[in-house]
Amino acid sequence: MSNQRLPASRFWLNPGPITSRLEERNLNLGDFADELGISRSYWSQLLHRKRPLTPQVRRWLLASRTLQGLTAAELWDREPCGGSS
Repeated sequence: MSNQRLPASRFWLNPGPITSRLEERNLNLGDFADELGISRSYWSQLLHRKRPLTPQVRRWLLASRTLQGLTAAELWDREPCGGSS
């Protein structure tokens, strides 16, 4: 049995506003992954909702100059994790 706490929520990227912003700025997905400092394959997994966002990636998205002005509610969806007893 592990003493590790399970997250209360998972956060999933909302690709629509992000891809719109990248198009406005004439950036491709690889350029943006480079800006965030993550691999293109990891960014693709996040963008296609294959992996949830970590707290660090959420902070990077909020700090991104490219996404400046977009709110957390626009950037990702919050999904509560399994029920508690």
